[in-house]
Amino acid sequence: MAAGKTTVGRLLARRLHYRFVDLDDVIEEREGASVEAIFETRGEEGFRRAEARALAEVSEKDDIVLAAGGGVVERPENRSLLREKWWVVFLDVPFETALERIQESPQIRPLARHGAGYLREVFERRASLYREVASHVIDVGDKKPEVVVSEIEAALAGKRHG
Repeated sequence: MAAGKTTVGRLLARRLHYRFVDLDDVIEEREGASVEAIFETRGEEGFRRAEARALAEVSEKDDIVLAAGGGVVERPENRSLLREKWWVVFLDVPFETALERIQESPQIRPLARHGAGYLREVFERRASLYREVASHVIDVGDKKPEVVVSEIEAALAGKRHG
């Protein structure tokens, strides 16, 4: 959450000449409702079911860069699918940085309503799950998105030649 997945994903897709896909957009299109509305009407579990269906759908596509929602790793079947089908980059950002971005962003984040203590718990749990599935980890810190993308490209080049 608030690691820069969408920004970095769009830039990376452009550089690789791939299509960029934001999993939240796929969910909204498939479900005919916003992420926020899905959370409100179906709860987090209902949203996670929709998210799992959307991930399975996009996992059948080639030549895309996917920005998966931060909570996608919460479900074991999603972690298995991510390990099996994707080269996963975990954008590791300090909690304080993520919290600041969440507070400054106009984007509605349903889990943010629970407060900073809850967000820290979620953040730490997800970070350990992302480390489980990650093909590569990038310490984002205060790096500009272009620098992060260059690091991903370098890691990809190493993967292709290694």
